[in-house]
Amino acid sequence: MAVTTEKQAPAAIKRELRVLRLTDEERDILRPRRRMAFIDWLENNYMLEGGTAAIEGPWSREYTPYFYQPAEWLSDSTTREVWIYACSQSGKTTFGTGFVGYIVDQAPGPTLLIMPTKPDVQNRVEARIRPMFRANDDLLRHVRGRDRNIFIGKQTVMDHMNLYIGWPTTAQALADKPVCYVLPDEVGKFPAFVGAEADPISLMRKRQRWFKGRSKLLGMTTPVTEGDLSDENWSRGDKCQWWVPCPACGKWHQLAWENVVIERWGDKRWYSEKTYERSRHCYYQCPHCQGRWTEDDRWKAVSAGRFVPGNCRLSADGELIGKIEPTSYRSCRIHALMLHPMVETV
Repeated sequence: MAVTTEKQAPAAIKRELRVLRLTDEERDILRPRRRMAFIDWLENNYMLEGGTAAIEGPWSREYTPYFYQPAEWLSDSTTREVWIYACSQSGKTTFGTGFVGYIVDQAPGPTLLIMPTKPDVQNRVEARIRPMFRANDDLLRHVRGRDRNIFIGKQTVMDHMNLYIGWPTTAQALADKPVCYVLPDEVGKFPAFVGAEADPISLMRKRQRWFKGRSKLLGMTTPVTEGDLSDENWSRGDKCQWWVPCPACGKWHQLAWENVVIERWGDKRWYSEKTYERSRHCYYQCPHCQGRWTEDDRWKAVSAGRFVPGNCRLSADGELIGKIEPTSYRSCRIHALMLHPMVETV
């Protein structure tokens, strides 16, 4: 039997074999979607409402520059866990809520958000999560049902992922269902054990086993007790501290309370509390040039600062001293000296 090659085929058959070029619209559809970095998503998509936030409008790193690096860690492909020790009113709840929105919009996967008690969860959902969804149509379109509701204590089934929001003692929260992302908040207030099984963080990690290659855990808390569940997990990380350059001399140092000078009367008596509240007889002093910082100076330094692992330090010129070990487990500390001047820090 004779075999006809493509060169010998009639013109009509050749036309049928011809591959048509893709149109620009078809290329756009087939092109893999590029995932936005978490910090960019926050600034372009996360709207804060005046009823629940001190500053209304788009989230901005201008007020919380110390969240830039944790946001980068949560966007990279190597970091698996980020633990943040933060003082109250540092913006950590807003940051964590924004991470939920980022997951839904840019990196969908089963997500578990856990807070200490049911009232904590209710407040978080009503004051933060639902307003975030209402303000962003791209988020809201993923929620099923006419009422577009985010449920408490049970899963919210979306069109491309499930979201679980609960507290450590809810069966749904720690049930044996796989999740990709875990967000335990205020871990210092969690119970040490859940039933006779194990601590809640260990149980949450077990739920991430099927997502080993891309799982993320964002743990945040206000320090409560040394050696508690949050302290134990934070200490496993690289324990980053905030280093800043002095606005006067330009030399770097770790921003620390030991550099705060609180003056007294000549006979060593303290001034009145109201005097210190008005920032009189109380100031931050650069350990290098002994310069006395104003609040504007402190904020300029904080805005130019960066996290450095606890086993390293910076020279006065800002050069890293020590070796940064590769790790998938990051941790950092945010204290009151790092807060925006609009927040009371004393």
